[in-house]
Amino acid sequence: MPSSKTSPTTDAQKRGYMAVYVCIRSLATGIVSGGINYGIAFLMYSSPNARPHAFLFPSTIIGDLFITAVVQGVLVWLITSASVYADFRSEIAVPLSATPNLAKRVFIMHQRPQTNPSTLTLINRVLLKWAPLQSETDAFQRSISNEKRRSRFKCTLSLAFQSALWSLLVYVATSVAVIYTWLGMGYYERVTAFWIKAVFGGVCGALSGLVVCSLVVAGAEADALLGLALGLGVDSGVASIETCRDSFETCVV
Repeated sequence: MPSSKTSPTTDAQKRGYMAVYVCIRSLATGIVSGGINYGIAFLMYSSPNARPHAFLFPSTIIGDLFITAVVQGVLVWLITSASVYADFRSEIAVPLSATPNLAKRVFIMHQRPQTNPSTLTLINRVLLKWAPLQSETDAFQRSISNEKRRSRFKCTLSLAFQSALWSLLVYVATSVAVIYTWLGMGYYERVTAFWIKAVFGGVCGALSGLVVCSLVVAGAEADALLGLALGLGVDSGVASIETCRDSFETCVV
């Protein structure tokens, strides 16, 4: 937790602090992910008989990247979201009291859901699905029941799988590999295969971390908005959602 002398107080300071927080956490996620993927590639392709190829089994680099995208997408989503939630609870991360467009839209979408989802705009459908309020998705809260924990964990896992399957980096890497294969460069040196997997894993991890951190921060800020709307203060939003959701219908946003 930041000390009282350095703790951000104004909205501008909080925004700057959280921007640095998100960038540092995303960069750290990318570095750790890249290192782990380099180690895995070293074990996979270190055999003298290994001949890494873009598409040919058993040492198919593209097949490995597809698996990496799915597994890493799930792990990054679960671990990063849980870590950021823990940082909010320990006050290392600071919920913002202002009302930026993203947090405001998240807040309104979740507190006043539309009766017909098909009428929602694309951005509202994305926010409703990908940026829920943090106490609605934090499967690691100690205070919730096992049934809710399982439900939220399942929801988070589903989002993680979907994010992994839509990894644009996989398709970019596949396109490059297709071109290289057409040019007769389908086989790679083992060291090259190490770095392909390391760079892919690092960039994927950093981008996933950036997206997950940003969405969790937006959800936490929407939580803070709920606390303000209910007259409970910024820090009460997270704890108040479960008990005050039903009475929110009578509140004015």
